[in-house]
Amino acid sequence: MKSLLLLVVVLTVLAGNGVQSQLINLQILTVTGTVKCTQNYTDTNAPPFAYAEVHLLSGGMIVATATTDINGLFKINLNVGVSLNGILINVDILETCVLKVTTPLVQCNPLLTTSGVLVSSITRLVTGVFVADHFIFVAL
Repeated sequence: MKSLLLLVVVLTVLAGNGVQSQLINLQILTVTGTVKCTQNYTDTNAPPFAYAEVHLLSGGMIVATATTDINGLFKINLNVGVSLNGILINVDILETCVLKVTTPLVQCNPLLTTSGVLVSSITRLVTGVFVADHFIFVAL
């Protein structure tokens, strides 16, 4: 009887941990994209913008930050329901967010302007995954 009770307790704990892990995985939203070193988003031959800082903004406030890799790729993971800077993260809020690259363009190409930023809206690709549309240059 004692072994049976111990087995039930162990199985209950393991089952509970499995359910919790699944719930945690379902609560993560991902924003991903590629940043190119260009002022013209239609330039498909532009090289990647490596090591650029990308901010995810909601209502002008930074919600999350990522850095692009050598190929200009970035990925931001957010936990649903976590308040960052007073903003409760959920799918509806994320759909209104914008991405901003604050690293000066001259870092990837000295011929580009020093005054401006790249910005992009985001679009839901599939459940829980959002992608950058295309980054456009905004002069300051």
